[in-house]
Amino acid sequence: MKKRTRNIFIIVTFLLLASIIFTSVNYFMTDNIKISSRVIKKLSKSNKIIIKDRNHVMGTITEESVIEEILSILSEATIRINGAYTCDGTSISFEMYNGDKIIDSVYIWIRGNIMPKSKAKGCTKYTLPLKNKNDLNIIIEEQTG
Repeated sequence: MKKRTRNIFIIVTFLLLASIIFTSVNYFMTDNIKISSRVIKKLSKSNKIIIKDRNHVMGTITEESVIEEILSILSEATIRINGAYTCDGTSISFEMYNGDKIIDSVYIWIRGNIMPKSKAKGCTKYTLPLKNKNDLNIIIEEQTG
């Protein structure tokens, strides 16, 4: 009987320790991480942004100050490691150009999530702070009428 009690104690202790370790690792792995500065640096070469709804061109941005503001907004995006997201479709995309050469496309979700096509993996998305979501929506409205 003592041996059985001891085995149960060892199993319960092991399970408790495993759950503490899993919780700790999960806590640290779900931090928000900013979008890569390398991605922003690549996008900063843009001198033209074509706003599209699927294949329909909604507007074109060539004004340098507006492009800089968009890049500033995008640079605040974060991704939650180990986060769960649904695979819903995007609303629009920004095709980022340097002259006539496309640099990247940035998918924009209606809720303000973004994902550069070059970084797209599965259903993960970068999230913008509320103020940046609102600012981006205003820019899109102004540029597309």
